[in-house]
This record gives sequence, C-alpha cells and structure tokens, in this order.
Amino acid sequence: MNVCDTPCTHHVPFGKSEQDGQFLFAVQPGIPLLEALEQAALAMQCATAIHEELAMGDFPDDRRLRWAAVRLGEWSSALVDAAVQGLTAERFDSLG
Repeated sequence: MNVCDTPCTHHVPFGKSEQDGQFLFAVQPGIPLLEALEQAALAMQCATAIHEELAMGDFPDDRRLRWAAVRLGEWSSALVDAAVQGLTAERFDSLG
C-alpha cells in the first residue's frame, strides 16, 4: 500500500556492476511521481546534449562523454520505471 498522498515511485535498482552483476544504485520508494518524472526529463535533456556534442564536435577523449550519456540514460529510465510502477500500483490499489 502506498503511504504517499499521491502516486509515488517504487524501488527500482539500476547500474549493474560489471564485477558481480549487483546493482550499484536505486530509485527510492515514496518519491512523488511528478518529481521523479521531472528528474528523468532533466537527465534525458543532459544525455541529449552530450549526444549532440559528440555528433557535432571533435573530442579527443569522447569515450567518457559516451559513458556519461549511458549513465544518464540508465538513471532516467529507472526513474520512469519507478514512476510507472507507482502509478500502476496506485491504480491497482484503487480497484481492490
């Protein structure tokens, strides 16, 4: 059952370790969906800006920028997944 007044995120781990496959990070439960989606949108904008720079620029070490964009994508995807799970749970709870 959700303890928020409005639909909130659920726990969603992300960022698997290459060493043992365990997750390094997680979206925490209980974050209002609007806040989570705003943060996801910000992360996606940052990833897009990095991709545009990579496409247009000539960077001697663009590997770090590519990995930064990958991590921002993982972060934003986890936030959206957590928000969707929270919304789905809220709807399911209202039916039962």
